[in-house]
Amino acid sequence: KEEVQASVDRSARETRDLLGSVTEGRREELLERERFQQSLLEESRRQYDEWESLSKDVRRRVDDMDARSTRASGEAISKTDAAIGRIQGDIDDVEARLAAEVRAAVADIRDAEERLARGVDAS
Repeated sequence: KEEVQASVDRSARETRDLLGSVTEGRREELLERERFQQSLLEESRRQYDEWESLSKDVRRRVDDMDARSTRASGEAISKTDAAIGRIQGDIDDVEARLAAEVRAAVADIRDAEERLARGVDAS
């Protein structure tokens, strides 16, 4: 009877040790899985932060390009307006000189007509 009891006790101890070791192994496995999931989460956060940073950089660059494009367009419009103003001024000058020359030519023609008429009257 003592041998049987010792054998039962030994078996119970071995079973308890075995279950403890299985539980410890399962616990280690769960901890390892949790560490792996944590590392995946950290990597996902790192990638998200990196993409967010890149996205902000791209948005900043696009905004900068838009601003430069707007400035360049404004400068081009200003230069074009100035050129048009200069051309219009040149056209106005040419028109004024042409009108003066036409008036002078008309005056010369009238003067010539008057001299011609006087010459005809004199003969």
